[in-house]
Amino acid sequence: MMQMHVATCYLHTPTRLQTQRLRRHAQTPRTWCCAQSAAQADEALRSKRHITVEDLQDPAHIGGSAKSEVAVQDFGNDLSLEAYMQLPVEQYYELDPAMIRPLGGKRFALQVPRVNLFNVWVEPLVEVVVHLSNDRDAVIIEAKNCRLSGSPLIENLHLDQRFCLSFVTTLTWSSAVTSGQDGNGASTLQSPEQSGKGHIQGDARLDVWSEVVQPFHLMPRFALEGTSNAVMGALVGNLLPRFMDRLGNDYKRWATDPAYREARKSAAKHESVAR
Repeated sequence: MMQMHVATCYLHTPTRLQTQRLRRHAQTPRTWCCAQSAAQADEALRSKRHITVEDLQDPAHIGGSAKSEVAVQDFGNDLSLEAYMQLPVEQYYELDPAMIRPLGGKRFALQVPRVNLFNVWVEPLVEVVVHLSNDRDAVIIEAKNCRLSGSPLIENLHLDQRFCLSFVTTLTWSSAVTSGQDGNGASTLQSPEQSGKGHIQGDARLDVWSEVVQPFHLMPRFALEGTSNAVMGALVGNLLPRFMDRLGNDYKRWATDPAYREARKSAAKHESVAR
């Protein structure tokens, strides 16, 4: 399996040395926060009031983006990459049960690993909705809500009520079964050497608006945003390739293991009945 990815952080950026240190720190393996059950996560997310940018006082705007692509073998027919990508979204939590918890239907709780910034840390719990695009040619993962827990300073300043975010990941796919159309509008097959090769592409963007709480209000805004952008860019640039790699491996297992296909289908039905 071959994979490539590109990560970007934007707005003001820190020095090259600072960025390298922050990226190493953001990629340090973390222990996932798995104490909450799906029901507890659901209650925590539903209990938070909806906050918009207009509700915030002079917020800082930070964020990051990333692109990633993974090459897979497309097994075709009923086991094609397209058939897999168009599976009921209720089955997505099977990719990483430690990170993704089903909340029912198309809703999931995404537990983001601990993020360290200066001398504080936060652990976001994000509610995402997964759905197919209208043309059924892309899978959209979109954040709808987020709860923040963190170090004592974060909790004391109630930062959870002083920020909002936008997070969208778009997954698309391509197969080498056909290479387009000829002059008469008919589909044309690729060479035998290329047949069976497919790709899954991921494009993620994260935007966060947060009020600047004490003691960070003492820092120049450009320095605060620049450092925060480096952390966000490293976070997205680390998580997306991880997710894409799991997605590619899961497709291979789904296409080659009948028992796994049936188990996923049964688990999704059981989860639907339970809720």
